Amino acid sequence: MVKLILKYLNKIKQFFLIIPILIGIMIFAGLFFASQKSQPEFATKAEQIMFDTKDKSPKFVMTLPEKKVEEVSEDDIALLPQKKEAKIEEENQVKPKTNSEKLNELDIPFLARLAARDTTEPLSHTTPFDEILQVKEKQLKLPVQIGPMRAWEVYGRKVDVMPMFYKVVVVVKNMGINRVNADLIIQRLPENVSLSFSPYAAGLDELVKTARENGHETYMDMILPSRDYLRTDSGPWALDFSRSVQENIDMLEQLLARNIAVGGFTICDGLDDAVYDDYFQAIMAMLKQRGLLMLDATQGKNIAKNNVAGLDRVKADIVVDSAFNRKEIKAQLAEAEQIAYLNGSVVIVVDPKPVAILSVAEWLKTFSKQLTYEEMKAQNVLEFEKPLILVPLSNLVGEY
Repeated sequence: MVKLILKYLNKIKQFFLIIPILIGIMIFAGLFFASQKSQPEFATKAEQIMFDTKDKSPKFVMTLPEKKVEEVSEDDIALLPQKKEAKIEEENQVKPKTNSEKLNELDIPFLARLAARDTTEPLSHTTPFDEILQVKEKQLKLPVQIGPMRAWEVYGRKVDVMPMFYKVVVVVKNMGINRVNADLIIQRLPENVSLSFSPYAAGLDELVKTARENGHETYMDMILPSRDYLRTDSGPWALDFSRSVQENIDMLEQLLARNIAVGGFTICDGLDDAVYDDYFQAIMAMLKQRGLLMLDATQGKNIAKNNVAGLDRVKADIVVDSAFNRKEIKAQLAEAEQIAYLNGSVVIVVDPKPVAILSVAEWLKTFSKQLTYEEMKAQNVLEFEKPLILVPLSNLVGEY
């Protein structure tokens, strides 16, 4: 019996020893989970690094600039709604674009895009040189060659060209049909660009005078009959092979008597078959007699075969009067460069279509500037990128 009692007491003793252990475990677990629950959640790694659970001094300190608070008066507060409305209106308002900006966006070839020239050097004779180069014939005042003096020389201008540069002549034909474009070309293209005026231009004498005041050499178009003459009429100021040779010469002399200082004629493309050689020979003789220059801007070869001894003439190498897109014009100008490098000079005749004029104007800007030997030495220039120089038409007479 005693053994049973002692065994029972021993079990009770073990039970009472286990209870404190369990209580201790529970207290420890409660304290542990309480500390974890009280630990803050960190939004960034930087916050976690800066948190110190042992109440130590921080290892990292991050400071932000203080926001400057401007003092606002009661008057400013009262004006806030108005300022807000003004700001919204300013943001919504679209600034009007200039005409130049509109043209550049549309990429339309308007001659208004041509930049104005800085300076202009007028030619010496803006009207006919009556005292020497004109005589009265057939009740008309007509140019005439007296001794060595010829109209194209007196009305022209020489340009100095360095030996290493190649000459480029640009002649704009058919001038004056569109008066607005003609004025822009006269005022804004380089003065060494030569101009050939259409006989159908209104106010021809005034246009020629203005062109010469702006430094341009001036010439007159000679219009051949259209090859498609059954459908296209070239008009009363074109050559007419149904009339006599003398009637055609009389018509050209009437053009010359318009009180205009021109150095000669630009023969535009048209009907130039060999059967009309008598006409061409007679016209060339008249030009030679009057000291006038002849520029052959035809596409055929028959005009070039005809000649009169002593006639001052030039043949166009490139004629831009049909392909009016930038790609083809660019190709023609590239060809003109190669001709200039090969032959020493090139003659380009161009119709006054805006896309052609703008293309030529941009091309001319790419030419290298002439420098003297001293300037080349001072600027350490050994060679020129594009040694081309623009000269008036009269500068090429005698080189062909």
